Formats: sequence, structure tokens, C-alpha cells
Amino acid sequence: MLLDRDVRGLPGIGAVRAASLHDAGLATVWDLLHAPPRPAPPPPPRCDAGPLPAGTAVRIHAQVTAVSRAFRRRSLDVRLVRADGVALRARFFNAPWLGSKLQVGTWYRWEGRMDNSARVLLQPRFQACIGMDGTAGVAEPVEPPGLRMRYAELPGLSAAGYTTLLTHVLGAYLGDCADPLRELSDADYQHLLESAHRPGDVDAWQRAMRALARRELRALAWRLRELLPADGGVPGRAWAWSAVTEQAARALLPYRLSPGQEAALPALRTDLQAARPMVRLLQGEVGSGKTAVAFLAILAVAAQGGQALLLAPTAVLAEQHQRWFLERLQGSRYRCALLSGALGGTARTQLLAELASGRIDLLIGTHAALHDAVVLPTLGLVVIDEQHRFGVGQRLAALAAATQRQGFQPDLLLMSATPIPRTLALTIYGEMPVTILHGRPPGHAGVQTVLRELQEPAQVEALVREALQDEGRVFLVCARKWSAANGLAAVDIHARLAGGRDLATPVALVHGDCSPRERVTAMEDFRSGRARVLVATSLIEVGLDVPQATHLIVLEAERFGLAQLHQLRGRLGRGRAPGICILAYGGATASASVSSPASAAGPGTAARARLELLVATSDGLVISEADLRERGAGDLLGTLQHGAYALRLADLGRDLDLLQEAHAAVAQAAARRETCPRDLQAFIPLGTLPRLVP
Repeated sequence: MLLDRDVRGLPGIGAVRAASLHDAGLATVWDLLHAPPRPAPPPPPRCDAGPLPAGTAVRIHAQVTAVSRAFRRRSLDVRLVRADGVALRARFFNAPWLGSKLQVGTWYRWEGRMDNSARVLLQPRFQACIGMDGTAGVAEPVEPPGLRMRYAELPGLSAAGYTTLLTHVLGAYLGDCADPLRELSDADYQHLLESAHRPGDVDAWQRAMRALARRELRALAWRLRELLPADGGVPGRAWAWSAVTEQAARALLPYRLSPGQEAALPALRTDLQAARPMVRLLQGEVGSGKTAVAFLAILAVAAQGGQALLLAPTAVLAEQHQRWFLERLQGSRYRCALLSGALGGTARTQLLAELASGRIDLLIGTHAALHDAVVLPTLGLVVIDEQHRFGVGQRLAALAAATQRQGFQPDLLLMSATPIPRTLALTIYGEMPVTILHGRPPGHAGVQTVLRELQEPAQVEALVREALQDEGRVFLVCARKWSAANGLAAVDIHARLAGGRDLATPVALVHGDCSPRERVTAMEDFRSGRARVLVATSLIEVGLDVPQATHLIVLEAERFGLAQLHQLRGRLGRGRAPGICILAYGGATASASVSSPASAAGPGTAARARLELLVATSDGLVISEADLRERGAGDLLGTLQHGAYALRLADLGRDLDLLQEAHAAVAQAAARRETCPRDLQAFIPLGTLPRLVP
């Protein structure tokens, strides 16, 4: 099929740019045609004379006088001068390749946000001003008429380069497109795509996006339906969840179950006792005790000779789960083991043999546990923590292999800490049963949230010293891993704190680029108290349990979503000591990624107003509803960092009615024994749940 052509080899797309497109889920010509641009905001005000405003978006004409590349900092600095002689700089992060696009002596129109010093233009867009001589009042570069549209910028491919690519693709391949639902003629469907890429006005673009979203959500409904056991298919196994077994399992827990946990158990008990395979979503916000509920279900299966598999998306979370289960199961007859990508050699071979022999009752693992060599001969229950971080195909593969081997389908329990209003959750997951877990187990302390405005990196040391005064431990979360201009990236902060003499404690560092050994060492140092400060990225957002932690400091808090901050805050209050969460907003330079627009009073005021909700409430549903209004529903099924493909067309906050319609249509088609049409599969390829973009 012509539209299946790989993007590599298209004009201007070599191996490096093709890899960048693939990483963004844009592997084929079809993908490019179905990833339209978004309307761009009106241009910011011209600032070609007079003082430059701090922390504000501007548009200026300036000449390039020098370009310097800082390889270690992965940044590009460009020296500029305006027609009136005012000098400033433009700074690009992680984009040294842009240096070849800028010519010294050439005038450009620049559009971006000034930092707080009003001297640096952060991550600006630029366009050459052909014929400019530097005099005031020269006409701007010519823009195409109609609505301003903006494609995404990818590493190695600017928005302008992407626009050039799409212009070629539309001209060469649009005529080969046909409606995947077969509702529109080829000509009408092609006009729909053209309206999404080159609309005459906002209404035309919205109509086109809505029609395309209808098709994408139909594909999503098919993928979600694949989680459900087929009617008349392979049976499950009925597990005798006896009162004796349950009481013995409860005795292994260090606390009584909360009312919310007690309320969640009957649905799981009924599902496990039925011969039909269970597929249930257990949703509860951070600290609600989902793991303890899953623990009772796992032991109900293990008591009858069945094995359980608990999957976690990260090695950090898998290691924590193993520690928690080993503490609970100490002295019992049940055995649990851990399998992650870091395990190799003789240890891995020995573990695989023990699993195959049935001597392991519970295997806790990352994606590595889904390898074909991992065999659990009596797999009765699969529990997937943070389920949105595993693709549909991965879940199906784990179930299908066990079903073929043992003649019955294991039960499946999906767990998610993303707080979603119940009606929204039911709409998203279609016919999948959803159990909401409310409240927190007893013995967990509360968390106080405070806001601090951060003017310079030196203030971070003062915040950490203050937090260490009560002999607690401190999470210090940074929005970025590598060196940033404002000095607030994780490696910068770690170097600053570790090199100081005032803290009297080692400082650990963990982020996504750490090796498994470095990560394990850092976490163990923090957990044991050898290091009382852990500098980290949002890697620690999910599931990390260190009861001794008393403080969480989030730098550049305005760069995070409200729900994500609520998840991070859930790292505190897990012991008997109360927690203090400090949301530090602002910094040495203004963030260009503030989630809400700066108000007339300035970006700092806007950031504080947005974060005040987290001070006012700890109710995850209230926060998720605010996040839904602010950011859309895009991140409820997945996250930008941990997924495979993006929902490029649908907005679940806007298109929930289309998703409801899609679930109904797919249910009718499935009743007629139909399967997902091949053309629809291109929206969300088999084996993936979408990576939803904010």
C-alpha cells in the first residue's frame, strides 16, 4: 500500500530525521497525513525599539552577530543585535543542529519568550528576513494567508522543515487516501484531510478534526475491547477464595483494611470465583492501598497452586513491590521473586528454571517478564500496576501464551493511580468493569503543601537545609535531567548540593539515564538513610515508598501538570511522620513551558494562582477535574514519556461523546463477529495503547 511507505527517503528525511519521526509515532506517510497542525496563537507584540519586557513573549527583528555551540551543555547560544543597537541573545536547548541554519550577518524575525533578566530569548522560532537592511519599519517576512497553523518541532526537524515535508506529502500522496470507515467518498475524505492541514478558518479545522477524531476513537474502542475476554472463548478458572485463606492473608498485613479497601474486595472476590476470566480496572489515587487489595487476590490464587505475575513499568517500582511483598510473606510458605532487565547470567537462568518448575508463587517484573523465555506453568492471575504504561499487545501476549499452555485464561487485574472521575473512567474504558478505591489505609500521616517563589538556584540549598532540620529525608524533584540555563536541572542541582559543605549528608541522584546499578545504589542509599537527600526527575512519580521521607521539594513546579504534582506529593505521608510538600515555582530564568498563560501581573503570579489548588485540597478527583479543564483529557490513558503512539486527532475532553458512540458501534460489530478494519488499525497500531499528548 502506497501510504505504508516509510518516512525515510522522503525529501529531506535521512536516517537521523527518520528516527526522530519514528520516535514520535510518525513512521509512515499515512501517519504524517493524519498528524495535522494546530492553530497557532496570535503573534506576540513587536518589540523592535525600547526596553525588552521580562518573562513575556515578544516578536523582534534582529541580526545574528555570532553563533556558539556548547556541547557539554547541549545548548546553542546566538548573539543578536536589533536595529537600534540593543544586544541580546537567543538560546536553544538540545538543538545544536540549529547552528547550521543561522547565518552571521543575516536578519531574522524572532518570536519567543524573554527570560526574567530580559536579556535572553528562550527557544525562539525564527524566519529569515530576505532583503532587510536593518533599518526600522522594514516589512515583516511574508506569511501565507489564512489561519496561522503550527506543526510540532522534533529533534533535528524544525517546524519549518516539517511544514516543507508535509507540503510534499500532501501533494504527492493525498490522492491515495480513502475513508477507513467507508462512509465518505475518496474525494470527500481527501478534502477532510486537506482541511485539517490547510484550513480556511478555525471552524473548518475544528470540523475536520472532529470527523478524523471519530475514526481514531473507533480504533481506540477496538483496542480497548481486545482487553475483554471473548464471548464463548477459552474459559477462565474459578478460584475458591475461601474465608480461611482470606483471614490468613489479612493477618500478614501490618494494618486493618480501610473502608475503601473493604468495599473493593467483593467485586474482585466474585470475579475470581467465576469461571469467566476476570478483566477489571482497580483505580485508586496515590496511597489508597491498591497493592494490599491485590495482595489478597494473589494469595487467594496461590493458595490453590496458581502462580501470579505482577508487572510494574519501571525497575524502581518493581524493586519496591518485591521489598513490600517479601516483608509481608516472611515466614509463610509463599515464594516471590523479581525479574528485571538488570538480571542476567546464571542468576537469570536459575530464576527461569524455578519459575518453570512452579516453585515461585509470585513473579514481580518489568517488561522483561514478558519475554518468551519466562514460563509460569500455572499462571492464574496477572496484575499490572500503572497499567497505562503497558501496551495492549503486551498484555494480550502475556495472557495468550499462558492460555495456550494451560487451557484456561488467567485473570487480569489492572491498577491505576491516575484519579479519573468515575463517569469519565467508564466512558474511556468502555465495558471494562471499574472499581474505585477511596480513602487511605490507617497509620498514614497527612501532607501539608506550601508554595515558594524561586528567584535563583542558591535558594534551593536554603530550602534543603531547612527541610533537613527535623532529621527527615528529602525528595528534590527537578523538571529536567540535564544542564539548563537556569541551573535547576537535576544534574546541576546535584552537583551544587553534593559539592557544598553545609548539608552534612551525601546527596543521591536518580534519573532516567542512570544505569540500573546507579539507580539501585541511589535508592538504597536514600531508603537506608545513608543519603538523606534524593535529587530526581519525575521518575519517582509512581509508587515509590519511603516512609521516612518527610519533605518533597519540586523545582519549577509550574512545568508539571496538577495531577502529576498530586502524584509526586503522594510520596509523602506514607509513615507516621507528617509530610511537607514545597512547590517552588519560577527560577533564574522564566520557563517557556508554563502550563497556563501568564497573566497581566506576570508569569510568577499566574503560576502561583494555578498551584494554589494543591494547597487548598488533597482530593485527587477535584485535582484531576481541574487538570482535565486545564490540559484536556489527553494524559488519562498514558503519558508522554511512557507510551508508544499518540492520539493525534481526538481530545477526550471534547470528544467523549464520540468515544461513547465508538464503544457502541464496536460492540455491535463484535456481536456480528467482525474485527477491527485494517485501515482503522493504522490509527492505533496493534499492540499499543496510545501515548496521549497534552
